[in-house]
Amino acid sequence: FLTFFTYTGEAAYASGNAYTLFSIAAVVLGGVSLFGGKGSAIGAIFGALAFRTIGDLLFVFDFDPLWQPLFQGVILLIAVSLGAFALFRVRNRLEWFL
Repeated sequence: FLTFFTYTGEAAYASGNAYTLFSIAAVVLGGVSLFGGKGSAIGAIFGALAFRTIGDLLFVFDFDPLWQPLFQGVILLIAVSLGAFALFRVRNRLEWFL
């Protein structure tokens, strides 16, 4: 909230509604598990920085702003898929011993 306020200079209640999904996505990109018990604040901060960097790079390379959510979604999908693949490998390895 404070970052959004300093960025826009506006503190209206409904101003940040569009950023809810992006904040959750940034935390997941930083390595925090939605199931709990895994992740760190530093990872969440780096995830937010990575998400912000993606948007800034798209602006620098003069991409249409309408494409930004697509690129962020693809990167989030890749990050979640890699995490799910690692979890799937661990679960399969554990099933061999049970």
